[in-house]
Amino acid sequence: YQDMLSGSTTLIQAYVELSQRTGRPVLATGAEPFIQFAKSLGLPDVHDIHMYHRNKPQGVYLAEAPAFKQSQYGLYMRAADIGLFRTSQTNTMAEAVLAGVPSIVLTMPAHRYMDVERMDTEFRTRGGRQYLPHVAHDKLTDRMELIIRDPGEAASLVETQDRIFREVHGYKGSNFFSVLAHIGGIRLE
Repeated sequence: YQDMLSGSTTLIQAYVELSQRTGRPVLATGAEPFIQFAKSLGLPDVHDIHMYHRNKPQGVYLAEAPAFKQSQYGLYMRAADIGLFRTSQTNTMAEAVLAGVPSIVLTMPAHRYMDVERMDTEFRTRGGRQYLPHVAHDKLTDRMELIIRDPGEAASLVETQDRIFREVHGYKGSNFFSVLAHIGGIRLE
């Protein structure tokens, strides 16, 4: 439980700083308790998604998931500059791989939650970008900003993620990627 609180706080602080540094909006989706917790932090430039204005896009915009129809999810995912997920075992992380979106894992909860610790450690060992909830928010912000501003870093991360997921899920006869792509509305190339 403490991992979720500290990790969620780190995440929102990093998003606010990232938006301030880049002058760009950050969309954060999550379950209702996460959205309410993020709002309760009282951080500047954190808004409900309905407050988004094209004239002043800077800020963090919170949307309760699912905010999009399943048929629109592929478009939403492909439009992202970066994805940040709470574990490498979630479907959204795999969808980001299929969509070619560079991603970071902030493992929450990290302690004794299913196989998350083992899977995310393996993800990091194989070259994925993974952090634990107690990471300093500015370190997380630095990494996200580098990925957004450096096309080479973003492309390298996309290639690494693709390699990792194909090694882990790509056994002969598997239809993992085709089924997930179909469900997520993401065309496989």
